[in-house]
Amino acid sequence: MRRLPTRTRRSRSPLRRRPLRAQQNRRPWRSVTNIARASDGTTTSPTDTVTVTATQTSSQSLVKALTGDSTGGAVAVGDVLTYTVTMTNTGNTTLTGVVVSDALITPNSTTCPNVAPGATCQLVGTYTVTQADADAGNIRNTAVVTSLVCAVGSTDPACTTTIDTPVPQTPSQTLVKALTGDSTGGAVAAGDVLTYTVTMTNTGNTTLTGVVVSDALITPNSTTCPNVAPGATCQLVGTYTVTQADADAGNIRNTAVVTSPVCPVGSTDPACTTTIDTPVVNPVVTYTKSVALPIGQTEVSTGDTLTYTLNVQVMAATTTSIVTLTDTLGAGLTLATVSGGSFSCGTANPLVCTLPAGTTPGAYSVSYTAIVNDQATGTVRNAVVGTGDDAPTCAGTCTTETPVTEPLPPLVTYAKSAVLPAGRSEVVVGDSITYTLTTNVINAVTTADVVLTDTLGAGLTFGAVNDAGAYAANTSGAPVLRFTLPAGTTPGTYSLSYTAVVNPTARGNVTNAVVGTGDDAPTCAGSCGTSSPLAEPSVTVTKSSNPATGTQVQVGQTVRYTLSVDVGASALSAELVLVDTPDRGLTLGALPAGCSFDGTLLTCRLPAGTATGVHALSYDAVVNANAGTVVGNQVVATGGGGETPVCAACSTEHQLDTPEIRLSKSAGSREVRIGDLVRYTLTIENVGAMDLIGGSVVDTPAAGFSYVEGSLVANDADGMATVSGGSPLRFSGVDVAAGQTATLVYVMRVGAGVRPGTHVNQAQVRSATDDPVSNIATAEVQLTADPLLDDSLLFGTVFNDRDGDGWQDSAALSGVKVQGGFAPTAYIANSTTVDRGAGPQPEADASSPLLHGISVGAISGRQSVADPAEDHEVIIRQHLSEPAFTDDFVLTSAEGVTVRMDAAGNTTVQTSGDAAKGLTAAAPTVERRVAQGDKGYVVDYIIRNAGIDERGIPGVRIASVEGLLIETDQFGRYHLAGVPGGAWERGRNFILKVDPSTLPAGAEFTTDNPLLRRITPGVPVRFDWGVKLPEQVIEGGSKQVELEMGEVFFAPGSAEVREKYLPVIEAMAAKVREYQGGEVVIHANGDSEGLAFDRATAVKAALLGTLDAASAQGLVVSVRGTVDDPSSMIVGVDEGGALLGTVLFDTDKSAIKPAFEPLLDKVAAALEKMGGGSIAIVGHTDVRASHAYNVALGMRRAKAVYEALAKRLSPEVRAKVRVETSNDPTAPVGVRK
Repeated sequence: MRRLPTRTRRSRSPLRRRPLRAQQNRRPWRSVTNIARASDGTTTSPTDTVTVTATQTSSQSLVKALTGDSTGGAVAVGDVLTYTVTMTNTGNTTLTGVVVSDALITPNSTTCPNVAPGATCQLVGTYTVTQADADAGNIRNTAVVTSLVCAVGSTDPACTTTIDTPVPQTPSQTLVKALTGDSTGGAVAAGDVLTYTVTMTNTGNTTLTGVVVSDALITPNSTTCPNVAPGATCQLVGTYTVTQADADAGNIRNTAVVTSPVCPVGSTDPACTTTIDTPVVNPVVTYTKSVALPIGQTEVSTGDTLTYTLNVQVMAATTTSIVTLTDTLGAGLTLATVSGGSFSCGTANPLVCTLPAGTTPGAYSVSYTAIVNDQATGTVRNAVVGTGDDAPTCAGTCTTETPVTEPLPPLVTYAKSAVLPAGRSEVVVGDSITYTLTTNVINAVTTADVVLTDTLGAGLTFGAVNDAGAYAANTSGAPVLRFTLPAGTTPGTYSLSYTAVVNPTARGNVTNAVVGTGDDAPTCAGSCGTSSPLAEPSVTVTKSSNPATGTQVQVGQTVRYTLSVDVGASALSAELVLVDTPDRGLTLGALPAGCSFDGTLLTCRLPAGTATGVHALSYDAVVNANAGTVVGNQVVATGGGGETPVCAACSTEHQLDTPEIRLSKSAGSREVRIGDLVRYTLTIENVGAMDLIGGSVVDTPAAGFSYVEGSLVANDADGMATVSGGSPLRFSGVDVAAGQTATLVYVMRVGAGVRPGTHVNQAQVRSATDDPVSNIATAEVQLTADPLLDDSLLFGTVFNDRDGDGWQDSAALSGVKVQGGFAPTAYIANSTTVDRGAGPQPEADASSPLLHGISVGAISGRQSVADPAEDHEVIIRQHLSEPAFTDDFVLTSAEGVTVRMDAAGNTTVQTSGDAAKGLTAAAPTVERRVAQGDKGYVVDYIIRNAGIDERGIPGVRIASVEGLLIETDQFGRYHLAGVPGGAWERGRNFILKVDPSTLPAGAEFTTDNPLLRRITPGVPVRFDWGVKLPEQVIEGGSKQVELEMGEVFFAPGSAEVREKYLPVIEAMAAKVREYQGGEVVIHANGDSEGLAFDRATAVKAALLGTLDAASAQGLVVSVRGTVDDPSSMIVGVDEGGALLGTVLFDTDKSAIKPAFEPLLDKVAAALEKMGGGSIAIVGHTDVRASHAYNVALGMRRAKAVYEALAKRLSPEVRAKVRVETSNDPTAPVGVRK
């Protein structure tokens, strides 16, 4: 307050003081001004102003505390802790945008938009204690506040605070070891495999690291656990095999040890080391022996079988080693069989049996048999001894003694019996008799072999042994049979049976006897011989004929008669006589043995002893002219012994008749020619009741017709007909049964002497006596003239004889092969391609294919001078690292044309074969072109065939003297058929002439005209004319148009064609279409080369939009400094790329002028857009230099242009770009393939 002014009246009224408070949350202020005045009601004092300046203070505090634990006790793993972070505004200004955060708790942050002075911003969150916290023993977390007071990253205690919460650590563990497995499952014994398990358990609250559990006795002997969490275990499982030393000690002691943070090395704490003892027991092995005699016996004798049993008892534990039992058989015993059971036993005396180590407790036995042999006397003794590391002991009887009874000598008897077929008391031939031999052995076994010798009597044949039993049978000496019973055969009855068959030599009785021999004196007991009666013979006689009785025969026919005698039961005991009475109409042929004919009777005899079976006697008889209407024959049989012979069929009869035949004949062709083969068919029908036997057909062919040998196909009764003779033919041996049909098919050849006309062939059938028995059948054929044989064929060609040699030559090349031409070291592998018209095809690369030779194949010839040689070419392309050419390039062909090329590219031609004789029009050429490419130098060998075929001339008229007119076809060919050839002996002359008026003006004949030839019937004759036609190239298609464009077409400094000149572009396009190509020349006076290239490209694009494909192919757009001077060309473009003039280089230089760098930029951009292309340059500029120099200069320039473009192109496009140069210094710019 200011002091009142002087002269102020006193007043008793007090001056009131009122405080002025600054309001928070209002507009910020820095000072407060107070204006006051005094008044007494009437008088007011002047105002007094006081300004109070306020001080702004921004500050805060931060407190973090553990405010809760879910368990309420000491902090442990799993507890949920509650943390409270409190930020208090201790300043006099409001704090905005306050963020309290703690990364450890959840939630980990809170935001307070405004905190007034004295207010707080609090974050409350929880955290669950982890095992890692327990392992660390502490929980550290930090709270952070960002506000107007605390910038991000501030370390001020008011901005960040950290507290530690201790976690008590109580590390501890336990250790347990146990025997958890035994391989045998019983008491522990030597050889058992024991399994021990050692378990360490973490009983504390911290993770134990680097825990190692070990036990030196077991395998594996240790394990390592990097980390063992509380409650988890670290376990070692290992095995130990019990040794004999353990068994001897009776105990196994082993100790497990753990090293860990709780247990240092060497600790004796029970939690760190533990020891267990495992008792071990030893096996107890005992053995005994027993013997069993045959049932009911107390003593044994020779041959008896004793059964011995060895018993082993294993107790307490499994065996630790092999238990061996050695059983020694005493004198008089022979080891027989062994049943080992669990034992492994031998087969010799002494008998050794082994029980394997590891045998579990139990009873085990082995039994075997022994036979008492002839060495046994008094008693037979046997003893067993057990050995092994387990000390087997005898527990009872281990030795046996068995009394032996003295034996009696063996007694051997034998007998024989026979069994006939069932129900029979007699035997017949073929019967099988069963014989049985029986041997009895009594008292004792035989001391030697018993041999029974059985001899079959006459009329018996050994069959087979049915059952040999104990005998060894030897039947190889039959009829003497030997059967042997071996020594040592035990007492008993032994039988053997065999069969014998009654054979045809049997007479009266068939007998058999057996005799026994041997040291044991075998004796016959009963019957040892047999006799079986043989039945009387039976005879059955049958007479038959072929043809069979009752059928018809004819004179001359042969009848076969057969007498069949069936002898049964047994052989004839007396002579059998057959008396046959043939008819007088039969003439007998040859007779069988034992038969005779006295002119009336035919007598046949079978002697006594004739064996059983069917005996046939056959003879032939021919029906003769004395035969009546019936031909008969009968037989009577007497004798033979036994019963009277039986005659089943004793006579035959045949009717006599003449066959009736109908014959027809046909020819396979109606019309024939000289040399033809004509098939004839004879059809023979027997329409009567009598068979035709042995008949024949007489066939008379027409004059000049001859039989073709081997052509007869007979289809009669027996298919055995034959042919003989020539004219007439006789077909003999024809057999046709009554009512049947036969055919004879044969072939005859028409001879050269047969004249045109009708030719008749006739035939007739005759009987066996050559009498006609059929009608006469005929067949006829017509001989006509044959143009191929009787006339002549005239043919030929009128051709363009371009070389005038009178021969029509082909221009085709075949068998073309090329080879060589460059240094092998310059070749770039896998770069050779061959283009035969279907695009480049890779050639199989074998280290320079061209040096080894490439087979090009065939190249067609040109059809006319208007046919471009470029259409008949093959291109071989390869890449070389340098243009290192040689003089050994050679092209060869099958026609004999050889082309050689030297290193400079000059070619020479040599001829041989057809080419040297002028018989080919082929003309191969080879051109070599070199360009710069991505992989070095690109070399093209262009192989062309410039030869022109001598083609036929169409539409030429040919005339004969007789007035015949002929016109050649499109190939210049003609033919004239059916021309009479004159007499066969000499032929005739024939003249043909070409009408010159049908040839083009100026044509010249290279052969005679007319032509005279000698023609003969059946022989073709050629008439060929050579005509040399005038040739000229029609020039209309080769005209080129050159169109000039000035700079006025373009805007200054621009490549855009002005719109008003677009009609001119259309007019230019019309001219290009008219001439199928042309060159558009743009004047570029003073323009940059890059602009010139852009203008050329723009004009080309404008023209291509209005041109067809053929016209576009021939379009070239070039930019010249002087329109009328082609050598002033700067740049040009065509369908394949760009043309660069000589202006790029100084004379005799290969370095590109710097001024042309922008042009190369434009060219590279165009190539990039097209995806590749070709660049052509003029390679030479100095016509005074040598060819080699100019070639080298051209290649250097091409390489310079390529390298300049390559650095401007992408790798993909670079590989598709070539820079070419002309080999001809005077060639116009832009000439390329």
